[in-house]
Amino acid sequence: MTVGNPAQADLVTFGGLINRFLREALPERKGTADRYRSWILNHIDPRWEAVPLSKVKPLTVEMWIKGSKLAPKSKGHVRSVMHLLFEWAMRWELMEYNRNPMSLLKLKGLTKRVKQPRALSVEELQSLWAHRDGDTRTMSMVDASLGLRASELLGLRWEDFDWKSLRVKIQRSWGYGRVEAVKTEGSEKWLPLDANLADLLRRHREKMPDELLKTGWVFVSPFTGKPWWAHKLVRYHLRPAAEKAGIGRIG
Repeated sequence: MTVGNPAQADLVTFGGLINRFLREALPERKGTADRYRSWILNHIDPRWEAVPLSKVKPLTVEMWIKGSKLAPKSKGHVRSVMHLLFEWAMRWELMEYNRNPMSLLKLKGLTKRVKQPRALSVEELQSLWAHRDGDTRTMSMVDASLGLRASELLGLRWEDFDWKSLRVKIQRSWGYGRVEAVKTEGSEKWLPLDANLADLLRRHREKMPDELLKTGWVFVSPFTGKPWWAHKLVRYHLRPAAEKAGIGRIG
């Protein structure tokens, strides 16, 4: 195959590019891979599967995205995945090396949220904690104090704590039932521990049954012996507590 031969793009369908990407180029993080797979299979592949790579033109893609019923942020995700697919097409020499065609799309307002995320006030957090006890209360207090992603909170192990220096190292995440690296390099770092937060965590550890303590996880489900699933904590514990506290729906 001639490197960068534009005729190659006439022989490959966009569906062929998608299939190779799904086989060879999905990210290692399961959550990210699942999201890419969802955008591709539910939105991109049904429209572009049979179209030759050379016929997937910026203006046509732009009009397609504008005309979709997706939320603005979701349209941005579709554009980003299309851009990524073309990057891989050039890497695999399925089209000539050139400016990525998806960089020519003119789409405005794609970063706007339909619904703005809600930040709880100190009073609302205290009210929420008043309606929770045990592990979920401790988890919420630790998360609010350290500002961790849910996956980073659930990835905490007792070995991560330096009690003498009052600090904790964030070095892994837990999601979709398995251990993964933290989302970004900047997320892997030491964080200071407030003395009161350290005391809270020590009390939490003292109350843990031996069989759960032996797992090494800080927040571990008694049903599985593994960290909790974040969406179940929100659905069955935090949202009901927020409703009781009069805060309304959260998460």
